[in-house]
Amino acid sequence: MKVHYQIDGKKEAETGPLAIYQTNKAGAFLALSPQSRSRYEGLFFKHGNDIFKAIENLEIEGTVTDITHRPGSVSRTYADGYTETFCLPDGVNALIYQGSKRQEMTLVLDCKAIFESRQWGREFSLETDHRCLVVTYTKKNDPREPIGPEYTLYLAVFGEGLEYMPLQTWKDVHYPLDQQRNSWPWTRHVFNACKLRLHEAAFAVSFDKSQAIELAINTYASRNSLMKAKEKRINALITDAPKKHSVSYALAVQAMDALQVNANGSYAGIPWFAQFWTRDEIISSKARMLLGDFHGVKRLLGSYLANANQAMLSRFGTQYFYDAPRPEIPAADGMGWLFLRINDLLETLEKQRKLKTYFRSNEITVIEEKLDTVLNALYKERVREGLVYNEPEETWMDAAYVEDRRDGFRIEIQALLLAMLKIHGKFLGRADEREAQLRMLVRKHFWNGRILKDGKDDPTVRPNIFLAAYIYPELLTKTEWEKAFDTALKSLWLNWGGLASIAKDHSLYAPESTGENVKSYHRGDSWFWVNNIAAIVMHRLNKRKYAKYVNAIVEASIKEQMELGVAGACTELTSAKELRSEGCWIQLWSNATLIELLREL
Repeated sequence: MKVHYQIDGKKEAETGPLAIYQTNKAGAFLALSPQSRSRYEGLFFKHGNDIFKAIENLEIEGTVTDITHRPGSVSRTYADGYTETFCLPDGVNALIYQGSKRQEMTLVLDCKAIFESRQWGREFSLETDHRCLVVTYTKKNDPREPIGPEYTLYLAVFGEGLEYMPLQTWKDVHYPLDQQRNSWPWTRHVFNACKLRLHEAAFAVSFDKSQAIELAINTYASRNSLMKAKEKRINALITDAPKKHSVSYALAVQAMDALQVNANGSYAGIPWFAQFWTRDEIISSKARMLLGDFHGVKRLLGSYLANANQAMLSRFGTQYFYDAPRPEIPAADGMGWLFLRINDLLETLEKQRKLKTYFRSNEITVIEEKLDTVLNALYKERVREGLVYNEPEETWMDAAYVEDRRDGFRIEIQALLLAMLKIHGKFLGRADEREAQLRMLVRKHFWNGRILKDGKDDPTVRPNIFLAAYIYPELLTKTEWEKAFDTALKSLWLNWGGLASIAKDHSLYAPESTGENVKSYHRGDSWFWVNNIAAIVMHRLNKRKYAKYVNAIVEASIKEQMELGVAGACTELTSAKELRSEGCWIQLWSNATLIELLREL
């Protein structure tokens, strides 16, 4: 398969990806492969705090040979020359489909909440209403499975000359990617609704029948203008692209933008991290600053700042699904990243002489007061013997396995408190004396002249020292950082161009990703966002010495983005053994930190 990237008049072709994606800036997303490989593929849309799936697939006989990725739309071409184009227009819960000719396809449905696995009590009916094909889906509780929400969902399809022939049959589908990821269930009954014959159409979804019909008709009527508007908006985002890797940069900008949901925030990833995760959003906001989205970043950070009345932030932002994983666990690093990014924003605006344009003096005062409140709470609740402490699973490495829980005193958490104290000193107009005290203690307990430990009582080698260097470079001298990096690279470096999440000689090291079995998640799997941050700090520290590592990381991130997984987007992670596209298919901080890295270079 060949993939063509058409960006701002440029065209670049690569071989590799099988999957395509689209989003609509309102929480809906489309993910498709030529053959269904996961229950997370299809057309999904946001309703309240949850995500619902509507379409499983639009099946066409034949082999996909080419993908063309453009700002605002994506196309697939088959061996017989037929081309289909998909677009989710901004803010509209409808899919625009355009074919190069009239074509027959099978409409396959699997309507459900995204994490729902109930199989019984599913009823479909088809009818024609206002020249639309309307599919009504009703989910009722059944005594053969657990009780859950009951609901009715409507899919309306409209297109000039649209024809359909009912099939209304069930079929069993096997999802090989889900099985590979140990993600049960990897089989499911889906519904062959009908055969469609169409040239162009709009597929609209709603819990209200009349709204679905109206939306399908209106979207179809405005399809060309909606597609042009989306393309124009996305092209306008791509500014100051570096000359080298400009296509990859533009793709990362598009992918990061695709994860944004109105003005509320950004998904941590799609498909299964379609929630607002605190650390992911805050860390990724630096890339939005680089794109000049100062109003958006201020609004985002301000929403978190409003909750900065205690020692820690929730691991989730303002919204999450009713079955979100362990929302009660806080993010031990959330406050530190928040004030680090607020400081980044203030410094960026000051350098551009725009600070007074975006912040009033009383708003700066609020930031100072909030920081003071948080520091006091941290020292009261979480500082023990001078170091800041975190409970199990509160850091970004939040998936425990056997005794590996990362509780205690962790290096990046110390660095974040140091950064907060440094920022506090800037507000005071003098150094906060606690900064020097903490720096001395961290050096005493974590640094032995060669190794910067991951934890005060844990010498395990992990890539978190690169995060510490990014957050608070003043912890060590330049020479000391080089020694620390050199030691870490010997244990963590993967020859394809990344860092393992634990030393390769550690007893828990897992070279192959184990998916939803978290054995490898933070004990082997290589995370693209961490790799990108590591490349940034190595480049800043000694670009000549670490050039081979930096270049290898850049090339690996770009290869994954353009040749593996989902065309034009960076995934969450890869097995340590070799470069692959694994984990969540489109990950916010993987794309955001690639933008930051390419701008850094």
